[in-house]
Amino acid sequence: MTKQFTLSHKLLLTTGALFVIFGFTKLLQAEPITTTPPENLPQSVKRWWNIIVKYAKQYGVDPKAIATIIKVESNGNPSIIGSYGEIGLMQVLPQTANSLGYDYTLLYNPEWNIKIGTEYFAMQYYKYKDFYKAFYSYNGGYYPRADKPSAHKNATNYANKCITIYSTL
Repeated sequence: MTKQFTLSHKLLLTTGALFVIFGFTKLLQAEPITTTPPENLPQSVKRWWNIIVKYAKQYGVDPKAIATIIKVESNGNPSIIGSYGEIGLMQVLPQTANSLGYDYTLLYNPEWNIKIGTEYFAMQYYKYKDFYKAFYSYNGGYYPRADKPSAHKNATNYANKCITIYSTL
């Protein structure tokens, strides 16, 4: 059976699985997605689990990676605003939402925030095919940030923290 999921106009997943990102294709193996939240996931993040799974399935990524980002970025607080203007659970920048074709005001809605953040993370993951680099670029914009040493240091620390948490889920 073939299922088709659409990631805006940037990514197409057909179980079996062909991905199209920015005009190039990669054949990747889809992994089964668990619908049970990890026991050690904080309740503040676990409360969003059904939405996390919904969009992780849609975009073909591990829901534990999305839960990790939410844990690190907001600890499950949907109304947090970051020091650089990042919004909500996944701390998505308004310009990131706009670049994906969304009105940034949707980021104030927790479900939309998870949807948009998951779409952006999926783009990074399928670009690099590596969780460390995907977490790094989710935070730093791209990998590696050789142009700005402070941004590189922050993104490196962020990726290390995410990998540590992700490996325990």
